[in-house]
Amino acid sequence: MISEPFDSWKELKKGGPTDGFYYVDVHGLKPAEINRVMRELGRSDGIAFGVYDDRGVIPDPAEVFFFGGLDYIGKKAATAGITSKRAGMLEAYVERVIPGAMKPNDDGNSSDVSITGPLLIAPNGWDDITPESEYTFSMLFFALDDGSTLKADQSAESFHAQLSGFRAFVSHHIADAGGRIWLWKNVSGVALFPFDGSTCPAVVNCVRMMLSRMIGTYDHFGHGRHLSFRLALHIGNTLFRNYGETDTIVSDTINHLFHLGEKYARRESFVMTDVVYSMTPEGLQPYFEHAGVFEGRGVYRMRLPRVVL
Repeated sequence: MISEPFDSWKELKKGGPTDGFYYVDVHGLKPAEINRVMRELGRSDGIAFGVYDDRGVIPDPAEVFFFGGLDYIGKKAATAGITSKRAGMLEAYVERVIPGAMKPNDDGNSSDVSITGPLLIAPNGWDDITPESEYTFSMLFFALDDGSTLKADQSAESFHAQLSGFRAFVSHHIADAGGRIWLWKNVSGVALFPFDGSTCPAVVNCVRMMLSRMIGTYDHFGHGRHLSFRLALHIGNTLFRNYGETDTIVSDTINHLFHLGEKYARRESFVMTDVVYSMTPEGLQPYFEHAGVFEGRGVYRMRLPRVVL
């Protein structure tokens, strides 16, 4: 499990997180703070930890393991993202060292994990999809956080450049899974992925997007600032029309997706519905926690690397 966010170092000292596996994002921490965090985690019963160091601020990665850490993600691994193979190997290793640390949470909430409505598959993906017909898609909601603040803090030209960079960042990360941006409104949008009936490869792309968000800020957004965004992934049916012709579409699935992304997902997070989680590669499932039930569906949230202060 990748670390839950901690508001402060004091929260950790009070015993905030309990059993589990946590990544510590060391970007922005001083050497003494890094050592203090690793020392505290290494001494905590039932807690395993790794370090996320996309800037290479730790001169000798062996220090992580001297403090009891079980994984180190440096520049190269951070750029590539955590592959499903690496996740599976890490899960098995942590489970040997601390039995039970990688078991997902189960809070007893129940929900419907089936796709609402008939399964409407396009066998050849986008080649078989035509306007004015209904299909089953994997659907990704994506949105910039703090859109109104960003707009007010800079010129219109700079703001629109950031929006264009954000769209380019999303397009880049979803392309190899067959994703296409389908709808755009203000600072948010929806991308569609033709559904094959049994898998949701977009999960891996979204995980990579979240893990590379700092690098993505540099490559695509520009202006020397980190932009926070959120993702929400669901599977369901909708009438298809071409980009720019979607204003009058009425879709319960699209409405649910927007509600999930705008009302339930918190800033800088990736959430998915239970139907997506059921199709998530087994090696990646431990990186998500059950986050409750929203509008009758279970929701899972990705555990992201965060700075521990």
